[in-house]
Parts: sequence; structure tokens; C-alpha cells
Amino acid sequence: MFRPRFATIWMISALNFLLIDAALANDFEGLVIIATPQGDIEVALNDLPVKQWIDVESCTLHPALNLKEVVETVMPSLEIHPGAYRFNFIATDAYNVLQKKLNGDFRFLPSYSDLSAGWLINKRTNDSHTSDLQLVWDYEAYLPDFMDVKMMNGGIIEWVDNYVFPFPAWVTVEYAVTESRTRLNLQGLPAIRRQGSPAVELNRIILEADLDEFDPDQCEYAFNFISGAQDGKWNLADHLTGLMELPVWRDWQTNEDLFHGWIQRDGDNGFRVFWSRKTKFSGRFSVKHFEEGTIEILDLP
Repeated sequence: MFRPRFATIWMISALNFLLIDAALANDFEGLVIIATPQGDIEVALNDLPVKQWIDVESCTLHPALNLKEVVETVMPSLEIHPGAYRFNFIATDAYNVLQKKLNGDFRFLPSYSDLSAGWLINKRTNDSHTSDLQLVWDYEAYLPDFMDVKMMNGGIIEWVDNYVFPFPAWVTVEYAVTESRTRLNLQGLPAIRRQGSPAVELNRIILEADLDEFDPDQCEYAFNFISGAQDGKWNLADHLTGLMELPVWRDWQTNEDLFHGWIQRDGDNGFRVFWSRKTKFSGRFSVKHFEEGTIEILDLP
């Protein structure tokens, strides 16, 4: 990501100091949708105060709407505070930061306090005859370039529940061929709610392990599950006839199995692997006593 030189920073600071804090005309048109846990709310852009945003690359000023102020317009109608959430951005062309760039890991989305460094500006398109509402960020926010989002007129600012797994639970992810492994504590990982209780999705655990050998763009895998010592290290593969019966990950687009499995507390059964009814996995695939268990990654032939 571009980082301005000190001379550029000094010049921008001086320019900013000389700006007259006067009301600017609002020439913005259209709306954005604020998607909150209590419903979607449309915010008209021409009802918002306009400020100046400085483009550090060109040292130019742009009329801009501050992102935090945009979000705060809906707060009087809500019973929740945005400080407990992170924020995702979905453009009208379906570009979705959380899903397309972060693989669903909301921990790297901007927080409520980060929004003060975000701006909506009208920027000329390549043909220079039309403008496009774009989300941009101050350089000091140090956010990756993919957080800059085009086509936001009619786009969505989504409140994402900052919901993490609260229990300490250790799981090992191992690539069987090289025996490369990572031991993970599930506590603090992004969680989902299953019947009101926190759970961690299996695909999130595999990605968090970050094994060098795991490359779903090039290879196909099956996944075996081995319980912890409390259940005698019960091995799922020992009770099946072959690899093709195991859950698989064929590529980023064909990953239905792992996206429909999760680990959750289950009373006397400890932490347990569960599967959605959308899958063919039930019964013996729901491996219990999985604390200190192992997810084994196997190459498919």
C-alpha cells in the first residue's frame, strides 16, 4: 500500500491547517444501506454534512462524507451500539470485502473507531463523463488496498457481530503426508451461533492453521477426525471403507463439506464435531471429546 514521504505528509498537514472549516454544499446523490442486526436502513447521501478529504497520492481535496458520521445517522433508531461490531462493505457489483478478501474472518474488518478514517467520495470514472461513489481511507488507517471499495452508491455497510469463541479448546491440524502440524486454541476465533451456543466452523480452523502444504487452489483433500485421549483417540477413518467417504475440500468454490461442519460444546461429550443436515455426515461423523483432537488433512488421489 502507498505510504507518503515525510515531505508529502508535511505539505498535506500544512494544507489541512489552512482549510477554512466552512459548510460545504452537498452535491451527493443516491444512498447507502446500513445493514444492522435490527434491520436495514437506507441513508440518503444528500442529507449528510460534507467535509474535505485529502488524497495523499495527488495532494488534492475532495468533498467527502465521513464514514463514521454516515453510520451514526442510524443510531437514534437502534437499541444497540456499534462499538460491539465490525464493519463490512458490499458494493453494487457484489464485491464483498469480508467474503472475497478475508474468507469470512471478520477480525480484520474495521472497528467502529476505525470508521472515522473512512470517507465516501465521488470519483470520476475512466470515461470522465460519470462519477462513482467510492469508499476510501486516510493513509494513517493503514488498511489494505482492498478496503477501498468502488460502486458504493446503493451499496451496503454491514454491521458484523464481533462474536468470538469464548472457551479454551485445543485442536491440532496435521497434514498427513509430511506430518506438518499446527496446534490451535479455538478461544478467540470467529464464532457462529448454533442453537444459541458458540461454535467454530471447520473451514475457519483449517485456514487458521495456515499450513504451507495446504493449497486448495491446486490440490484436493479429504479430512479425517481423531478424538482426544479422553475418548481413546477414536479415529473416524478406521470406521470407513475409504477416503471418499470422508468430508472433502476440492477447491475454493466446491467446499460444501467443511463449510457445514463445526466444533461446539456438548455437555458430557466435551467439545464435539457437528455437521449440518445439509450434508451426508451424521452419527459417527459427529466425533465427541474433540479437545486435544486432531483434524488430519489427506491428499485425494
